[in-house]
Amino acid sequence: MIIKIAMEAAAVKENLKQIFLHAVQAVKPQNLILQNLVRREDVLVVNERKYSLKRNVFMVGFGKAVLGMAAAAAPLLDSHLQGGILSVPVGSDSNLIRQLKKANLEVLEGAKNNLPDNDALLAAKKIKDLAVSLHPEDILIILISGGGSALLPLPKEGLTLEDKLDAIKKLTRAGATINELNHVRIALSDLKGGQLATLSGTKQVVTLILSDIIGDPVHLIASGPTVQPLPVNTCDIIEKYDLTDKLSTKILQYLMDNIKCQSLDTSHVQNLVIGNNTKALEAAAEKAKELGYFPCILSNSVSGEVVDVSNFYGTLARVWRKKDQLNELISQSKFPITKPPAAVCDMQSIIFICGGEPTVALKGQGQGGRNQELALRVAKTLPEGCTFLSAGTDGIDGPTPAAGAVCDRSNLRSDLDKFLANNDSYSYLRESDGDLIQTGHTGTNVMDIHLLHVCKLGK
Repeated sequence: MIIKIAMEAAAVKENLKQIFLHAVQAVKPQNLILQNLVRREDVLVVNERKYSLKRNVFMVGFGKAVLGMAAAAAPLLDSHLQGGILSVPVGSDSNLIRQLKKANLEVLEGAKNNLPDNDALLAAKKIKDLAVSLHPEDILIILISGGGSALLPLPKEGLTLEDKLDAIKKLTRAGATINELNHVRIALSDLKGGQLATLSGTKQVVTLILSDIIGDPVHLIASGPTVQPLPVNTCDIIEKYDLTDKLSTKILQYLMDNIKCQSLDTSHVQNLVIGNNTKALEAAAEKAKELGYFPCILSNSVSGEVVDVSNFYGTLARVWRKKDQLNELISQSKFPITKPPAAVCDMQSIIFICGGEPTVALKGQGQGGRNQELALRVAKTLPEGCTFLSAGTDGIDGPTPAAGAVCDRSNLRSDLDKFLANNDSYSYLRESDGDLIQTGHTGTNVMDIHLLHVCKLGK
């Protein structure tokens, strides 16, 4: 009996991995680009808007998915594509890089561990120079995906990259959300917050966006380099995390200046979100159904501290068959949840599907990522027979080679709390051979996917 249960648990873990991989495949950028860019002889059609092709197209891109986006767009544009610059993560697909260089696109790798560095800074400067050099009749196609902020770091005059990085690191360690981080990045940047679009010499800008933020706010994805930013008091963000006395005077001055938030003319820009977390969750549901499970999508907006999020999933695993308690859990949730059909309470086995981007307030010095830590924290709360997967669609969870992990109670050891206190989830999972999900760079990025398998044990 014990062997049979172990085999069934292993099969569930493998199936959850397959569901995750299928969801990632559904948001690969190549297909998304071809669904949104249409060429009719010498006319490019983007969301019903037409652009005349006269060997006048230039392309720039920054983010974890732009290689695949460019690889799909370049053959479509063919000889009309005159050149461009792509800023991509270190370790990106070398075959795609070689292919794109043949299409007259310069590909620069940078932002190791998703942190701005001098290589990404060089790429940002080249992208700015190209944009400024364009003529009004040129067409500038801008490809943006998650990770774009780190790959387009051009600080305001008088600031160094180290100044800016110090502020972002301190906010990250304090538990700031991605929205808060991007508002601060905008205030300290020379290209973000609509500035790349407005400094460009062309009056025809097409921005294709793969969203990695809850709700697809285009002004925040990669810090919105082609979108008018919203007026936000970034000083309030600094005060919220008690960092006023921990940042340099130069940084604080730029944050104060940002409150004024000048109005930018972005009327010549077409911003189009071509892929997001919702598409990935729908694909996950399709694969779960194909594998014989009842899929139930609950939310694409999971956010908050991993401790709170893990408590939500643990409670869900315990009360999913109790209608009143399930409804109470949903009503009290801190993030939006779609009420599941009443039939779930009578099911024998369900996979609850969610997406989003929780945060971790770093207190330790260990090696890990929010997905691995969430998976372990949820495992602590799970009843027997339940399994949880959390993984990033970009394939990289924090500064580790893992995308995330799939865990159940078999992953628990007596020293788990010590590792969690040190934010050392990767070391824990690696030592216990504990179901790490390792994909390498996937070439896409639409936040995280969470899969919770629950089942009724016994009669």
